[in-house]
Amino acid sequence: MSNRVTHARKLTLPGGIKITNNMEEFTPPKYTKVYADVPGSFMGKKVCVGYEASEWSVTIKGEMAAVVKSALKDADKTVIIYNENGVNKHKRYDAEHAMTGEVVVEYSANKMREQQTLTLTGQITKHLWKENGNTLADVDIDNGRYIIGGKQFNV
Repeated sequence: MSNRVTHARKLTLPGGIKITNNMEEFTPPKYTKVYADVPGSFMGKKVCVGYEASEWSVTIKGEMAAVVKSALKDADKTVIIYNENGVNKHKRYDAEHAMTGEVVVEYSANKMREQQTLTLTGQITKHLWKENGNTLADVDIDNGRYIIGGKQFNV
């Protein structure tokens, strides 16, 4: 069980748009390993040969045109920054995800007396994830820099 509680969060979009109150959820980029079989004499094993393409998403309520325009205007060069802070086992933590890449926009169904939700989903070409000053991921696909989970991969 986790003792982590988020107290504040902020999404920063191109053009200086900052969203703090209407975020329903944020899903950071997920790094899923790709394995290849290595046959052995008695028992084979699997070895990591890379990672699947990674994406992130954020769901926002009640924010529409300005957010969509901002998220789409820079195409695959769009930079989205997500910050959060809170407490984990009675100690403050600060986390930041800076993500660069193409963003796709999806609206929920429009219902009476309910705010419509907007989901932004992004493919990463760059991702920098820091928590309390520690780098957990620093990925720059175009320049071949891969630090994932604190481990550097030389490509």
